[in-house]
Amino acid sequence: MNCVICNKECTGKTCSGACRAKLSRRTAKQEESARARLKDLPAHALYQLINRYEADTWAGSAEYTELMHRLKTLTLEQLKDQGYYVPVWKYKECA
Repeated sequence: MNCVICNKECTGKTCSGACRAKLSRRTAKQEESARARLKDLPAHALYQLINRYEADTWAGSAEYTELMHRLKTLTLEQLKDQGYYVPVWKYKECA
């Protein structure tokens, strides 16, 4: 197996602490970029992206994280107006 950063022969994803740090920074930048991209998506587009995942693999996705953030921070009226499916826990929380 080769290091995903420098392509040197190694036993894991990375060969050294420096390469692990680079991989971590790269991953953080990609996640930040994904969050910024998802921030402006309308509800139906966000649901479509989540529906692309197979079975329960969507649970750890950036799309699901963004959806949960919206469900937790927007009001019932905002969620309804923007076309979200409002979960029962949100109704109970607002009662």
